[in-house]
Amino acid sequence: MAAKKAAKRAVKKSGKRSGKRPTTKRAVKKPTKKGAKKKVTKTKTKPGAKRAAKRTAGAKGKTSKPAKRKVTPRKPMTPSQQKAYIAEIKSIVRKRVTPMKNFLVGDTVVEPSLGVCHIEGIRRQTVDGKCEDYFIFSSGTARVYVPMSQIEGRGVRRPMTRDEIRRIFTQMKVPVSPTRGDARLQYLAYREIMKSGDPTKIARLLRELFTLDKMDELKGKEKEIMEQAKKFLVDEISFIREDPKAKVLEDIQDALEQMYKRKVTKDREARSKRKAQSS
Repeated sequence: MAAKKAAKRAVKKSGKRSGKRPTTKRAVKKPTKKGAKKKVTKTKTKPGAKRAAKRTAGAKGKTSKPAKRKVTPRKPMTPSQQKAYIAEIKSIVRKRVTPMKNFLVGDTVVEPSLGVCHIEGIRRQTVDGKCEDYFIFSSGTARVYVPMSQIEGRGVRRPMTRDEIRRIFTQMKVPVSPTRGDARLQYLAYREIMKSGDPTKIARLLRELFTLDKMDELKGKEKEIMEQAKKFLVDEISFIREDPKAKVLEDIQDALEQMYKRKVTKDREARSKRKAQSS
C-alpha cells in the first residue's frame, strides 16, 4: 500500500514539473459531407401577388381624381310619347320571344292543319340546301314537320281552357247577318281563317256559314269549310272537356240553332217596325 501511494505522488510531481494540464474530453464536431446543400424554406406567393404589388408601388406617387360625368336631366315624356315608347318595347319583346320557347317535347298543342296533337320531337333537316331545325307534330298516324322559323306565323298554340270554351259557345249564340261579296275572294278569306287556327275566328266563321246554310245561300266549297270548322272545334272541345265527340257536336248544333232563332225573331221585329213607320 505504501509503495502504491509513493508511485502516485511521483506521477503528480512529474506532471507539475513538465507544465502539462490534465487532459479533458472535448466535443468534436462532425465533419460535414462535401456537396450537401443546406435546407432553405421558401414562402409561397399567391398568383398575381407580384403584379398587384408592382401596381400599388407604381400608383403610390400618382394621385388622380376620377373625372366626373355630366348628367343631363331628362325631360318628362308626354302621354303620347309614353304610349309610343311602350308600344316599341312590346314589339321588341314579341320579336325576341317566340311561343315555342315555352313548349317541350311531349306537350299537347293545337296545330291548325292537325288540330290537337303532340310534339313528338325536334329534327335537323336540310331542305333546298338550307339546314334548319324542324318540330315534329303527330296526331295518330299523321305527322307534320314545321321549321322553327315558321312557328310564330303558323298559329301553333296551347289548347283552350274551359273558360275560353264557354266564351266560344256564348259567341256562337249571338245572331249575325252575313254579307255577300265576290265568291272567290270570300272563299279565300274563309281559307285564311281556317289556316290561322284561332278558335274565336273559326267560331265566327261557323256562325256565318250556318246562317247562310239556313238561308239556302251556301255553296259547295263553303259547305266543306263549314264541316272543317265544326270538326276543328269538336276535336279540341271534346279533348278538353273529356266528352264524346257526338255530344260536343250536339252542343255546337244547339248553340247554332238558338242563334238562328234569335236572328229570325230579330229580323221579324225589324220588319214590323218598318211597316209601322211607313204606315
